[in-house]
Amino acid sequence: MMYEGYTGNIMVDGDVLVVDRETRAGRLTFGKNLEPRRIPLAAVSGVALAPATYLTNGSLDEFGALE
Repeated sequence: MMYEGYTGNIMVDGDVLVVDRETRAGRLTFGKNLEPRRIPLAAVSGVALAPATYLTNGSLDEFGALE
């Protein structure tokens, strides 16, 4: 299951959440050589969704993930 966003993509791959910045805006904002983040689903204790408006982009924040 893959979800596409403006500055990146989120993919659920088995028991891992993969966050990459392989969009044009993501590469411009975060850099070209950024490796995808792989977060075990067991390490995520919650998420918060901020919907997009006319003035701001939406966002998805995960809680409990070890960096």
